[in-house]
Amino acid sequence: MRRTMLIAWVVAAAVTSLDPSLAQQPPAPPYKITPLVSAPLSADPSKETVVVRVDWPANVSTPWHTHPGDEYATVLEGSLITQREGEEAKTIGAGQSYNHPAGVVHVARTGDQPATSINIFVVEKGKPFLVPVKK
Repeated sequence: MRRTMLIAWVVAAAVTSLDPSLAQQPPAPPYKITPLVSAPLSADPSKETVVVRVDWPANVSTPWHTHPGDEYATVLEGSLITQREGEEAKTIGAGQSYNHPAGVVHVARTGDQPATSINIFVVEKGKPFLVPVKK
């Protein structure tokens, strides 16, 4: 559970502000992350699967970033706009899914309406969960 809370804090910190003066105090996230499960990957104990629910307000964005493992997501309500570096943005509506392989630079954002998604990450243990990329 501590790892899941750390993941939530890292994502929130990356999304809101990269100001080093705020490093001592976690910023308030622009969206709500609800950890659902975190468990070792049975086929490879050096990795774990993390599942979170994300409630996205309207008009918020992640920074451009990567993950040390694969990301799979399904939009439950509303829509998300996701874009991989060098590709066109794609709108993912309720009931649709998307994925980003490990190391792929990408961004996710909402438009004028809120959204809810379930995100599943298969990541290497001990590595930063989210790595912001300067653009």
